[in-house]
Amino acid sequence: MSKKIGVIVEGPTDKDFFDKHIKKQYPEIRGVKVVSSGTQRGQKITNKTKLNSRIQDLKDKSSCDEIYVLVDLDDKSCVVTEKKDFDIKMGLSSKDEVTTVVVSTELESWMQSAWGKSDKRTKEDLKKTFKIKSNKNVEENILKEFLKRKENIKPENNQSLCFFLKKLGIVSEDTKCK
Repeated sequence: MSKKIGVIVEGPTDKDFFDKHIKKQYPEIRGVKVVSSGTQRGQKITNKTKLNSRIQDLKDKSSCDEIYVLVDLDDKSCVVTEKKDFDIKMGLSSKDEVTTVVVSTELESWMQSAWGKSDKRTKEDLKKTFKIKSNKNVEENILKEFLKRKENIKPENNQSLCFFLKKLGIVSEDTKCK
């Protein structure tokens, strides 16, 4: 990978998922700089100033040429509309080096790609699978349970994961996303 790449994720557990799993499964992206958006645990990226500060830090301090901002689709129905609205709201429309990737449905759905089609899956599905009863530290507990299983995520089972890995050049453009 010749370009320096930065990734901004919504929260600290999403960053941990990258650092503890994705970078291990895909060693060619170990050099990718992953940062949390700086929002409180469980919150979405809504602060334009804070997000643009993170983008500038990735450019200035980490010399990133390309930056990806990962945002959850959640219960919204249209990836294209969500991306367009987010880019306008956050002032990213004119930044060629920044690409918004709308994750369907949540980053936890990428974990679920290990077992099948996961575009419409949520952390609630993983809570049931892993028999997690409490909502306290739910993201951390889901990640812990996922990591215990040592399963590989499968880009062909999640369109947003497949798109993201294609953008990074990790999977072939010919890879079929279900």
